[in-house]
Amino acid sequence: MTRLSFTFIGVAALALGTTAYGHVTSNYSCTNCHTSETGHANLTSTLLTTAVTDPGVVAGTVKVQVVAGGTAALSLRVTDGFNDYAALVGGWTSATTDSGVLNASNTLTFAVDSTWNPRTSGGFFATKGPLAFGSATTHTYNMSVNASTPQDYYLMNMKSSGLGDAGLWTQSFPVYLQVFKDFTYNVNANGNISGPTNFMPNGVPTGTVGRVVFGNIITAPRTVTIDQNVSLISLAFDNSAAAYTLAGTSSISIAGSAATPAIDVRSGNHTISAPLILTSDTRIDVAAGSSLTVAGTLNAAARNLYKQGPGALNIPATSLNSVSLSGGTINVSGTANTVVRAATIDAGAVLNIGSSPLVVDYVAGSSPAAALLASVADGRLGSSNVTTSNRAIGSADTAQFTSLTSYNGTNLDATTLVFVATLKGDTDLDKSVTFGDLLALAQNYGSAGKVWTQGDTNYDGSVNFTDLLALAQNYGLTALADGSIVRNDDLAAGFRSDWALARSIVPEPVLLASFAFGAMLTLRRR
Repeated sequence: MTRLSFTFIGVAALALGTTAYGHVTSNYSCTNCHTSETGHANLTSTLLTTAVTDPGVVAGTVKVQVVAGGTAALSLRVTDGFNDYAALVGGWTSATTDSGVLNASNTLTFAVDSTWNPRTSGGFFATKGPLAFGSATTHTYNMSVNASTPQDYYLMNMKSSGLGDAGLWTQSFPVYLQVFKDFTYNVNANGNISGPTNFMPNGVPTGTVGRVVFGNIITAPRTVTIDQNVSLISLAFDNSAAAYTLAGTSSISIAGSAATPAIDVRSGNHTISAPLILTSDTRIDVAAGSSLTVAGTLNAAARNLYKQGPGALNIPATSLNSVSLSGGTINVSGTANTVVRAATIDAGAVLNIGSSPLVVDYVAGSSPAAALLASVADGRLGSSNVTTSNRAIGSADTAQFTSLTSYNGTNLDATTLVFVATLKGDTDLDKSVTFGDLLALAQNYGSAGKVWTQGDTNYDGSVNFTDLLALAQNYGLTALADGSIVRNDDLAAGFRSDWALARSIVPEPVLLASFAFGAMLTLRRR
């Protein structure tokens, strides 16, 4: 009587999001299933497993964990080969029929690699055989679990035939497949993104299984080092008691969309200081009382950024195709330009540009000037640098202010808007209030339908005494990048003579400004 021995293994393909546990030995005889057979000996199998105690699961079942979109690696180790051998994986066999997968929604979907021979009849999906002769030969087959498979528990069978006859199943191995939607950080300690055992299930969240949640496992601030580049489909933070920091020099790439949040801050205040790359349009949700700080670089060129939720998103100055705020706040850090093609700010949301000029290089024929100027007027577009009444968000439209051809290192075309925190009266946005600003205001004094570069400091559309007074109070001042202000005493002291010079240059109809000049000087010295 010939004897065959083999081992079924649920291998831990950690990079692909699978794992298995422990071992148990089971004995099967061909005659258990086929009483008329006389040519087979008893077969011995060793299964990697822990005691699975979930309801309805047979004790000794192999337990494999995988993230939807990942791969479950199923291995068969032949220790005494047979001339012809077949291994098949199929659905869980009930008492009366091969009924397929047993789970709440019966929606496990999968594919197999080229080492399998696809087969759909009899409840099995693939075969492999013959297996080679030899001692201790391991054969591994990969089952790719579709990304749309729901998080659930699935029961399967792996069956084998010692003679390669699909009708003579000599052994049957229960497989308990646990499908997770996401990886979850699972240690109350600092760790690396590349450490498989830092996550449940074991594995590295990247690529097709790049979904990860940093939840409430930690009880104190923890740093997860991004020690290898990872590509994520989704990234979530959910811990209001302790903060996560994702740090390191390797990058996090996010492949998001406008429809669902690719980055979701459900609770807490968390930081990404590793380089962050948006490889597609990305939606970021931040819950009330929560925040996400992107402290490193943000590469989002040509991407649309959608911010939702009442919390705060803190980002460095960068370039995007567009930014859309439907709720909460975006706070921009740094002094470089934030360059976009379009920007929309819904009621109740705030874009705080800080010290970063906002440059909107809009498409000809679709100027967002009216909408963005309305956002400035009602405070939706603002700056944390506007801390005193003599400061404001200044603006320029190169379609009108044609002399502005570059700003803060960015070349400007004829369809560009610039917004920057500056001093009231700074009509040319150079952060200083000088004679050129005074002359621009004088040339438009008493007129309606005017803009910031023409002397309208409060966005009411008119240039009048209120604007003249605001400029006079700032005359000779310069706003520095750190938010401080310096004063040119000589220029400030020469305001009277400069105003006289401006009046001499301005055409007669606007000289009504002189009637208010005495009152203005009195108020300016208060």
